[in-house]
Amino acid sequence: MPLSFQPGEKWLYSNVGYYVLAEIISKASGKSWSEFISGRLFAPAGMTSTRLLTLTAIVPHRASGYEQSDGKMMNAENWIAVRPSGAFLSTVLDLAKWDTFLDSRSPLTASSLEQMRTPVRLNDGTSANYGFGWYVDSFLRRTRIHHDGQYPGFRSDYERFEDDQLSVIVLTNSGSSRVDSLAVKIAGFFAPALATPPFTVSGRAPAQSIQSGKPVTIYITAKDDGKAAPGSVVEMEVWDESRKPVHKQNRSNENFAPGEVKTYEFSWTPTNAGKYTVSVGIYGPKWTPSYSWNQEIVAIIAH
Repeated sequence: MPLSFQPGEKWLYSNVGYYVLAEIISKASGKSWSEFISGRLFAPAGMTSTRLLTLTAIVPHRASGYEQSDGKMMNAENWIAVRPSGAFLSTVLDLAKWDTFLDSRSPLTASSLEQMRTPVRLNDGTSANYGFGWYVDSFLRRTRIHHDGQYPGFRSDYERFEDDQLSVIVLTNSGSSRVDSLAVKIAGFFAPALATPPFTVSGRAPAQSIQSGKPVTIYITAKDDGKAAPGSVVEMEVWDESRKPVHKQNRSNENFAPGEVKTYEFSWTPTNAGKYTVSVGIYGPKWTPSYSWNQEIVAIIAH
């Protein structure tokens, strides 16, 4: 198949790259991917509970995966094929050993480690927020190196805040969990610089009762209650009587100084008669994590 673009021209996350890498390693080492990664990485790091995912072996204490559908818990489907892009069986304690291994006894050279956590530079001189196997960006102006993962019935997230010498690893056997947001919030309990900014939010609509088909202006006021929040997202959601969203608008890359108040003007046109409410969320960069969630702060009736 043709390339999606020329090497170095763009950046695109793709599992296929990991398949190719595993095949190269197997050819060069003369060992299977499982043998190589276990002997070179898992064993030296002391990760005795970590292995490539197997659906047939009996694994003590293996967790089952679940999904939620219509408010009900369901068993997750089993994939019969697993690729080298991930799909390891592990524990948080083993991954904590891996985290220590990276910093103290890593098989990588110092220069390779630096490349791993440095954003890649593209041919045109710009950079993408990805190193070698890690997203590299910032949260509240603190360095954030991280990656999440997903498999039917499971979600994971691994966060390294190197300015704060803090790592947070979250594993869950619920496929619908927002573990990245949870991990960042956990970090705030241990490092004050990473604590999420508090917000107070209010809203109003000059016309509380309107005719269907006519636009209504909705004003949202957000007050930063004391901590700078760069790159924030402010989203307004309009819900119908069944509490399902029928309209969303947002403002991204909003920079709040401590104590700053900002008012946003949104416009929405109802297409059906009914009772509606407005809810507002304020989030960190790229929607992670949630800073403030405010339900039904404005009521609107359409005739």
